[in-house]
Amino acid sequence: MNLKISQTEKQILINKNIASSIKVETNDYAVFIFSKTKKIVVSINVIDTEDYDLLFPQWLSELNGVIENGSSSITIEKFEDKTQTSEVTINILEDLEGLNDFEGFDIDAARKQVKNIAAFGNNQFFYLNINNKKVKASITNFDNHDCFQLSKSTRIRFIGNGIPAISDVGGQTQLIDWYNNDYLFSLKAKSLLLKWKIKTPRGLLLSGKPGLGKTHFMKALIADAGVYYINVSAPDIITPLAGDGDKILEERFIEARKNSPSIICIDEVDSLCLNRSSSNQNYENRVVTVLLKEMDGLETRGDVLVIGTTNRPEAIDSAFKRPGRFTYQIELKEPNKEDRKQILKIHLKSINYKFSDKDFDLLSNLTDGFTGAEIASSIQKAGIQEIRKHLESSNSELTLKLDTLIVVINTK
Repeated sequence: MNLKISQTEKQILINKNIASSIKVETNDYAVFIFSKTKKIVVSINVIDTEDYDLLFPQWLSELNGVIENGSSSITIEKFEDKTQTSEVTINILEDLEGLNDFEGFDIDAARKQVKNIAAFGNNQFFYLNINNKKVKASITNFDNHDCFQLSKSTRIRFIGNGIPAISDVGGQTQLIDWYNNDYLFSLKAKSLLLKWKIKTPRGLLLSGKPGLGKTHFMKALIADAGVYYINVSAPDIITPLAGDGDKILEERFIEARKNSPSIICIDEVDSLCLNRSSSNQNYENRVVTVLLKEMDGLETRGDVLVIGTTNRPEAIDSAFKRPGRFTYQIELKEPNKEDRKQILKIHLKSINYKFSDKDFDLLSNLTDGFTGAEIASSIQKAGIQEIRKHLESSNSELTLKLDTLIVVINTK
């Protein structure tokens, strides 16, 4: 089909004759097929003009190269496929400069932008507005549909440079195994589990001293799980200034059920669940009653996972650790020699270095007793020293030297 094509910044406009031929109206969706691998689903507006057949948005032509010399051979079909996909992956195709470690990247806002696009073609390109910057992204779906729509429960996961990844949680094998083999499995096998009346994971108690990776894991979880996420700080709930802490907590669970599948993370959960043998006076309060009620699922629990994080697992009352509440309890361990080698390589991924296997063995031995955070901090400090040397001597190669990193490690 040889079409007269122009461009616009904002929307797809279709000549009324073309619209009539494919039986579309304003606010319908149309599939533009350029090849077997290029299928774009877009919202259309029908206009009364004979000056051109199609008015493409500029981003579409830029990303897909569909406009050459004012014409392109394409096929247009009305989008009538109501196929919904269970999981999509959003691949951020640009480095998120200034957004490393999720700073400034509002994952919920990004998900809302994706949900506002009602239909897609597989591997379709589009733009997201991240921190007031247009960022190029692509979308692929788990179910491998050519064209699809998102449902309320579609998992929307993010990958890309600058976005925390589960694979970068070094050394915590038990935690990664739980995530892959229990939680992700429960999301993908949900219908079969329901058929056999097998309950999905309902609670995880995550403990360990600071620096072992709890925070990084939670950041990676937000991006990778692709489900609705709510963070609750237990001290903020129980403080007398909050007043209606029980109502706040109840509202969070209502919000989580409404947007399930979802995750509620309660930081410093030991503040709510202190052992009854202690002299804590806050235990028998309305907040604890609400938490127990919600975790027991006396009302419809929905597909809601509760993750409690603590540095004091021994202080939590055993009633919260029974099946149906915090069924899974994982204590993060200090990394062993092989774990430390893995952590070193993870944090050196974006740095130029020339270390051998023997060098990594040496570094792993020198960092005995280090947490993952301490290893990362040592690499950061050594990197800053090398950059300073490089700026002082323009002839020097910007490489992280083994000796520089060893000196930093030994001065910890």
